Amino acid sequence: MYTYGKSYKDIDDGWMKIMNKIPYLTFPTGCEVQIIPPFYGAVARFRIRRADTPLAEISVYLDWYGNLGGSPDTPYWEIYLTETERFGLNETDKMMERIGEILGCK
Repeated sequence: MYTYGKSYKDIDDGWMKIMNKIPYLTFPTGCEVQIIPPFYGAVARFRIRRADTPLAEISVYLDWYGNLGGSPDTPYWEIYLTETERFGLNETDKMMERIGEILGCK
C-alpha cells in the first residue's frame, strides 16, 4: 500500500475497507498464534505452531495488493513451513485445515 504523502485519515479509510472484507479465522485446537507486523508489503501476518511442539512454526500472510508476487486484483493468503502454499481470500477454512494437517492439530 503506497502511503507516502497520504493523511492518516486516508490511510485509516483504506484499512477499514480491507478490514471489513477479511474473513474471520478459526484456528485448529492445540495451536497457538502470534500476531506479527505486516512487513514486505503484506496486509496482515501471523505465525502459528503447536502449543506442545513449538519447533515447527508456519508463517502466514495476507497479500492484498500483489506486493509479494500475486495479482493486485486477487487478494490471497500464503502459508510457509518448508514449502509455500497459496489460498484465496475466502478459502480460509481450506487454509486452516491445511495448517492443522501440517502441524498435526485438529
